[in-house]
Amino acid sequence: MTDAINVDLIQQPDEPSVDFTFSSATPETIQGQTFQHIIGQTVAREDPNYQKDLRTINVFYTIAPQQLTVAQGQNTLTVRYLTAVDFDVAVARKDLEDALLGSAQLLATHQAQWETFWTDYGITVEGDDDLAKSIHTSLFFLASSLPSLSTNQENTDFYGLAPAGLGRGGIMLAEYQGHNFWDTEIWMQPPILMLEPRWSRDLLHYRHITREAAQNHARQTGWKGRRYPWETAYTGREVTPPCCPEVVLYQHHITADIVFAARSHFFATHDFEYMRQEGCQLAVESAEFWESRVVWNDQTERYDIHGVMGPDEDHHNVSNNGYTNVMAGYNLYFSEFASCICREVLNLQEYQLVERWSEIARHLTLLHDEEHDYYPQFEGYERGTEIKQADVVLLAFPLQYPMDDSTKQNNLHYYSSVTRDNGPAMTWSMHVVGHLDIGELEEAAENFRKSYNYIRTPFMVWSEVVEGFEGAGNFITGAGGFLQGIINGYAGVRLHQESLTIERPRIPPGITSLTINRITYLGSTFSITLHENDAAVTVTHANADIPLSYFLNDVEFEGLIQ
Repeated sequence: MTDAINVDLIQQPDEPSVDFTFSSATPETIQGQTFQHIIGQTVAREDPNYQKDLRTINVFYTIAPQQLTVAQGQNTLTVRYLTAVDFDVAVARKDLEDALLGSAQLLATHQAQWETFWTDYGITVEGDDDLAKSIHTSLFFLASSLPSLSTNQENTDFYGLAPAGLGRGGIMLAEYQGHNFWDTEIWMQPPILMLEPRWSRDLLHYRHITREAAQNHARQTGWKGRRYPWETAYTGREVTPPCCPEVVLYQHHITADIVFAARSHFFATHDFEYMRQEGCQLAVESAEFWESRVVWNDQTERYDIHGVMGPDEDHHNVSNNGYTNVMAGYNLYFSEFASCICREVLNLQEYQLVERWSEIARHLTLLHDEEHDYYPQFEGYERGTEIKQADVVLLAFPLQYPMDDSTKQNNLHYYSSVTRDNGPAMTWSMHVVGHLDIGELEEAAENFRKSYNYIRTPFMVWSEVVEGFEGAGNFITGAGGFLQGIINGYAGVRLHQESLTIERPRIPPGITSLTINRITYLGSTFSITLHENDAAVTVTHANADIPLSYFLNDVEFEGLIQ
């Protein structure tokens, strides 16, 4: 090249935002470079009853040059265009300052953060590249949707996990618009809790800051306590689109699902601070909801729950859905426990129903077909009726409801035969866990392979449904279910009220080893490495504040197990 080349740049602005009104840009100098600063304000409140103020954002961006010049003898020209966005102007400025450190340092910092993440939280396998990639990307896409553990933002509320990520938003019905569902607590929180409880508490805190809407939702629909809507966003009010009135009316199990997540969080952490500040109030008010929902049946001498929809969304306005009733029972038992540890905090003389909660829980209806030794999904369910997804199967895991192996086996075999082929991605992972529990390794492997039908190459991104059907992309609900199949299924990790156990660990088919770098329990951490004929558990950090005892086949180890 003998002469300099000049390239004129013409800015082509897009249409004005329909979501924000922006101020005029003002120049601001940061570390010797000039940026434009605009302040945006949301056009609307989600609900003025719960959102007093509009949201404000600060945007800093590079002023694009009007002309680029490639000098004589210059082969390449690199131009950086930086943008920083945050609610807090100081945080946006700090982000820009970090970005101005230079591309090489920024990349090195980024790589170091991810290397630390994989060292701390990675799950690796040997012998199957597709499985290794599927696990790796499941962790990546799930973690990328969570708050960074190293950030310029401090004490910022997090607004949960949507099935395809909070940032999606926008178009009606497109990938759930960034709304929160039960997906957060039942499908994504369990593996997150085992890896990093700080994220689990962030997720639970979202349900705390939206509690007023849940309290009002209960009252407005004729019940007591706290009833969480099926879909929520910024304020916690019901935001389900008009397409689906039946889920608004009948999906009540989400309230118990949230308490189940709080229960698991406490079992894994003994986080009494969380319970005193948020968890006990959640437990008590949700118990009031379920107490107001049950109806005594004189004929069966049991409590019934009418007018619900279980996880299987193909059937609504049913009575005594097995999943809903068991979850409600767990909710009531945990609420009684919470009333004991938080009696002074809750001022429980105001709650006259506490003594009834365990009595109701003990007498909730759970339908059992003695002839076929299985749990019918709801009252009046006819065998052979197709269902959308795992429902009764979830009693075995994650609920870990005690039942005979024969009942568990019959539930698995029957419901797998009537579950839709185009059901959502997370269903088959729960079948994997169930079959592993009763030693049906071939059936577990068959269901495990079904998960691959939901993963899109080349980047191994989860889809809600199999090829040929329309569903959400980047379906991190499926990623969460898949990771449960690995951690709780093949690795055998099980959380209980007073212990964490590793039961019947084995490697998935076709691999030679499985390593989980971190499982966190009561502040201690350990890794698990499995081969075909052996398993190793290594304590990587022992929490001196809560000393643990270690047992192998009911024999206690003296001192620290390595």
